[in-house]
Amino acid sequence: MKTTFVPVVPHSIERAKRAAKALHEVYPSRPLSFLQEVTARLYGHADWHALQKAVEAHLPSAPLDADLPDDERADRLIAQGLIVCRELEGYDPDTGGDEQVRAESVLGAWMDPGILIRKAEGAYKDQLAFEVVMELQPTARTPRAKREKHLFIDDTFCVCTMAELERLPARLGQWWSLNVRHQLEVGECLSNYKLNPRSRVALLQFGSYWAQLSTYYADTLNSTMVLGPAYLLAERYAAIWVRGMPELLAYIDALIEGGGNLPERRQGDLLKPVFLEHSNEVKQFFASYLRRDLADVFDGQPEAFLKAAERCLKIFRNPKSKQGIQKLS
Repeated sequence: MKTTFVPVVPHSIERAKRAAKALHEVYPSRPLSFLQEVTARLYGHADWHALQKAVEAHLPSAPLDADLPDDERADRLIAQGLIVCRELEGYDPDTGGDEQVRAESVLGAWMDPGILIRKAEGAYKDQLAFEVVMELQPTARTPRAKREKHLFIDDTFCVCTMAELERLPARLGQWWSLNVRHQLEVGECLSNYKLNPRSRVALLQFGSYWAQLSTYYADTLNSTMVLGPAYLLAERYAAIWVRGMPELLAYIDALIEGGGNLPERRQGDLLKPVFLEHSNEVKQFFASYLRRDLADVFDGQPEAFLKAAERCLKIFRNPKSKQGIQKLS
């Protein structure tokens, strides 16, 4: 898949600068100057200098996302995702990165945690790049609008509130420092981790961190601690997606108009496709999780994830809890 498309010329260079700064929030270790170059390519230009010249000269622009036919908008989104994936994630979906993994597997190291993680990295990086572009929306007319009046519905699909999820890294860090004392530095890193539960990119990134920990510490963590935090992230990831569904917005408007009451049949008609899409998005999260085994487990036993998540919340509410560790036989 090519990453070239007809260049879009923003109305001002400030719009592009804001996009580069937003990209820097996702990749803080990368120099802003480099991220400006990547941003220029997300607009379809060769580099930042070419983008600046196009803006200053008021060159003709390709249509913005909303003005493109659906198929052309999808092609542009895919092209932009490939740019992020190749230049910022170091992965090319067109060629894959499994050759080294296959070679290592032949050598008999296929059970090594590092190899297991690398085998799952492609799907994760591909999905993360897509989410980065969806949040950044450099070629949209305006950045994605926030539906603040509808935020109260977010917790309908989640066993923990937005505020609880924001505290998840700190709670995990506290629990880790008590129960995995031979690796206290991990507990400190978790405690200092800042999670934005309103961002699908942030949820994927923290999910990748916890997936790696649960892989390397598979002999230490029991199923509650492997499945529970992963599901808490997945359900919120899915809830963010369905927030913009017309059926959900229609349900909210009908609920407001009815003073908080809505006939059960009407409610079911509106919410059935929303709950179905939410389930599909949870599966998408696990399909790109850095533990491939969890996707299969979720397909067969979704209730096990929900129960583990509920147990996790109980554990976290007791700061001295020693549950969640594998018991030695």
